[in-house]
Amino acid sequence: EEQHAAPPPPPPKEEAGEGKQGGDDRGKDKEEEKEEVVEEPPLPSDPADAAKALGVKAFQAGDMLLAVQHFTDAISHRGTDFSFFANRSAALLQLGRADEAVSDGRRCVELQPSTAKAHYRLGTALLATPGGKEEGVECLRVACDMEPLNAQLRGAFAKAC
Repeated sequence: EEQHAAPPPPPPKEEAGEGKQGGDDRGKDKEEEKEEVVEEPPLPSDPADAAKALGVKAFQAGDMLLAVQHFTDAISHRGTDFSFFANRSAALLQLGRADEAVSDGRRCVELQPSTAKAHYRLGTALLATPGGKEEGVECLRVACDMEPLNAQLRGAFAKAC
């Protein structure tokens, strides 16, 4: 005579989190439990890429100061990656720090002169500075020439003109 005992079901994710003391606390602090079950992808092991990922997350959440800090951290680990400067330029521009955004935009163009995004970042930053319209429009024209089918670039260029 065989006994077929089913294995016990796995505990609910809310109870599997660190710091739980067992027992049934499902009725308590539902918002906190919801946050615990959200699993985020692991950060990249490379410190520069990890800092960039945190910067992108902060940018998407609208926390531009934190985004700038993370992109600055990424740059300190690998100062030759134009995307770190491009992302920090965008965050700085959102903070109204156009002169700093221009500096990062110029660095983007130095690092990746054949990339439309580099010219776009510099152009949009220049447009936010006094006296930067002519050079900003030219940067956007160059970006459009590089990627003529890019609607975002064409829109930015048309708006700037």
